[in-house]
Amino acid sequence: DAAGRGGRPRRELRAGVEAVAAAVHQVARTGTDEQTTAAAELLERTRRELYLILAGPAVPGTSPGTAPGATTTAAGDRAPSGSPVEDAPVEDAPVEDAPVEDGPTA
Repeated sequence: DAAGRGGRPRRELRAGVEAVAAAVHQVARTGTDEQTTAAAELLERTRRELYLILAGPAVPGTSPGTAPGATTTAAGDRAPSGSPVEDAPVEDAPVEDAPVEDGPTA
């Protein structure tokens, strides 16, 4: 069971996620529209690359992240053996263009 496994690499991964979440929150609170758009695009690319890590190593002579028999979904995600890559559920995700609360104002 992957969820029950611990160890240093997983702790480091969780710490990295927390650090990225803090940076994303800061961009959402203080970033310009251009910075916010750039951050959202970076997060999407990162999400895709994380799934590619799970898909396994690339075969020599193929593009990075592709494996023999891999397909591409409409969103551009590559999935091994023709199986589509599904978005992981995100609970409590902010609605696009929702205002970000900066705290109490006086």
